[in-house]
Formats: sequence, C-alpha cells, structure tokens
Amino acid sequence: MIGLLKQPEPPRPLYARVLRLRQLNPSGATCFLFLEGSALFGLVLALAELVPWWAIVVLPLLVAVMVKVNDAVAAAVLRAAAHVPEQEQERFRRETGLGAGGRAFESVGGTSGPRAGHRARHHGAGAVDRSDP
Repeated sequence: MIGLLKQPEPPRPLYARVLRLRQLNPSGATCFLFLEGSALFGLVLALAELVPWWAIVVLPLLVAVMVKVNDAVAAAVLRAAAHVPEQEQERFRRETGLGAGGRAFESVGGTSGPRAGHRARHHGAGAVDRSDP
C-alpha cells in the first residue's frame, strides 16, 4: 500500500518560486550561486573599487532578469516545437540521434559524443541514413 502513495515533491527553492520559473528547475545550490554568488561578486568588485557600491544590489537583479529571460525563451521553444508535425519531429530524432529514450549521444560505429555522426560519415565507421521517408 505504501508503494501506491504518491511521494510529495520537494518544495522548489524560494528563488525559483519568486521568479515564477515555469520551464527551468534550478537546484538549491544553483539558486544559491545565482543570488548569493552574484551579490558576493558585486561586493568584491565594489570593495576593489571597480564598480560603484550600488552594483552589490544591481548585479543579483540583472542575474535574476537573465534567468527569467532564459525561462521565457525555453517556454517559447517548447511552444514552437509543439507545432512541428510529427513526421518532422521523427526525422529530426533520426538525424540527431535522439531515439525513443531521448538520449542525444548514442554510439554510432563505436564512437559516441556530439560529433559521432560526423566521425561516422567522414571516417567510414558505420552508416548513417540521411534519406527522407
């Protein structure tokens, strides 16, 4: 009976909740680096008299704006991808090596990595089908 109960998700970090991030899911350590790390970096720059004192506050705000923009871009990409026909999505998965599991770096001809298909085409190790269905 215990296995049937749904485990509650751990609460999202306050930083992600305040920014209302929809697509990004930063960890607690990442949120710490975004906020406290940028504030500390601003403090160090201000103490070294490289920037004015208000950079201690402005730098974390600028980082938060960039994180929010990144979240908005990720949402736009997902919306655009939803309108791509299934046939095009399948062709993209074949060409990039994304299989049913969604793994991008599958082995091709004994090589793996983002350029595995490139190595296979140019060095003759394995065959990559580039024809349209």
